Amino acid sequence: MIRLPIKMLSIAMVSMFSASVFCAETVWQEKTSYVAISKVDGVAPANHPVKVDPKKLGRILSQLTVAIDAPIGVLAMMESTGQDDKKVFTDKEIHNLAQGMSQALSRAKSDEAVVDSMTDLQSAFFGTKRLSVSGTAFIKDNRLNLIFGEVHVDLQKKYVRSGESVSNSRFASIPELSRFRLDTGSLTEEAKHNWRVKPFSGAVAANNRGDWIEVDLNRNYDYAKKTTKVDEDRSQYLSDQQQQATTTNIEQRLKKLENSNASTPTASTVTTAKPPAVERLRVLKSLFKEGSITEEVYLEKMRSIVNEL
Repeated sequence: MIRLPIKMLSIAMVSMFSASVFCAETVWQEKTSYVAISKVDGVAPANHPVKVDPKKLGRILSQLTVAIDAPIGVLAMMESTGQDDKKVFTDKEIHNLAQGMSQALSRAKSDEAVVDSMTDLQSAFFGTKRLSVSGTAFIKDNRLNLIFGEVHVDLQKKYVRSGESVSNSRFASIPELSRFRLDTGSLTEEAKHNWRVKPFSGAVAANNRGDWIEVDLNRNYDYAKKTTKVDEDRSQYLSDQQQQATTTNIEQRLKKLENSNASTPTASTVTTAKPPAVERLRVLKSLFKEGSITEEVYLEKMRSIVNEL
């Protein structure tokens, strides 16, 4: 009987796991991030194939937050962001995952699920660091099931600790990392972890697990907006109600400014004040920069004001 050293055995086991995932149909991949279709035990009979609007998926993904247990030890404290709850996905990850998941669900069979991994820059103790989230998604009884295998892990560290060979003995290259697959979760048991995904209105924890969320697809969801910035990905997923509220808000603020300027005329303001349309453009640009309105609303209102000149 041939006996393999423990390190070689661990490498072989990881390689077998990676190979099983590679048998899946890859729908989208960019460097270390990917969305794929794979057979998963316990999924059947899932309601696949099924069409789900990527914008709806984006709004759902934006709602996801994770509560992280208090870190233990100095090193763990240094890596903590100091926040009890944190968004699971960045705006970029939401955009890519929503698009990829929508395509995968429309092509998956009743015994298949969507497996994915997303990597992006996340806030950390010392600025930002590149962290990864991986999981499995499928639909049953018009409920989106999201199971998480890893949340905000350092892919580079995971790769090195797995026993995989590293080209320069310290850091894995992008091609090496892109072939490596994180745990995407299990339907049968919850793996040990120091976080739990929090339920929200319309979503519950499945089987009382901290890594599994069931989301009711019969409900409508808004995009959970950040207050720090507005970007193309986020504005793309705003619901009709959110778009209307944003449009109404900017109209009210512009009207208030015009009324304020008109109510206090002076000799100096008559000769030096900017034309109303120019002032409206200035305020509009200011509101866009501070993140109060989306780029779509900004461009629409800008064209409207310019047409008045």
